[in-house]
Amino acid sequence: MSGVAQKYPRGFLRSYVRAKLATDPVYDAAFECLRGSELPVLDIGCGVGILGMYLRERGFTAPIVGIDHDARFGAISFCSTCSTTSRTRIRRRFCAMRPKPV
Repeated sequence: MSGVAQKYPRGFLRSYVRAKLATDPVYDAAFECLRGSELPVLDIGCGVGILGMYLRERGFTAPIVGIDHDARFGAISFCSTCSTTSRTRIRRRFCAMRPKPV
């Protein structure tokens, strides 16, 4: 869905989101599994929040919480501010669960 990609900054990230949505069947499959559900979604390893944004674009209204331990995803804060509803939250958590370096 091009509407989702347009919500991301121009450049690599927008191109990445557009390509990911065009080639990865998990987004359509997830929406079909969740269609009509009001159960909350926990997106573990949400990265830049593509799944949450895609579900919102398709009209999914149940709460979505995305978590990711990797602070390198700079778009996480962007996605939390541009989400279409206050029922979408994206967080950086579980840093304590990272494996210790060997």
